[in-house]
Amino acid sequence: MAQAPSISNTQEFSLRATIAQLSETIRIRRLRRRLFTQALKELSQLSDRELHEIGTGRHAMRHLAWEHAVLNAH
Repeated sequence: MAQAPSISNTQEFSLRATIAQLSETIRIRRLRRRLFTQALKELSQLSDRELHEIGTGRHAMRHLAWEHAVLNAH
């Protein structure tokens, strides 16, 4: 009977590290998406005048929301 190939400690560690890294990437992306959605919702509730007062307009809302999400997701 042939023996099943065994996984070395190095391979097992590498697999665990890869899974941990993937899990962290997913966590950060979910957080980033949640922050983006929340910021976009808040910006959308501002009037054109309020947006102008803070130096922006409706054209830049998605960019500002994404910038906020990227800078604050950690």
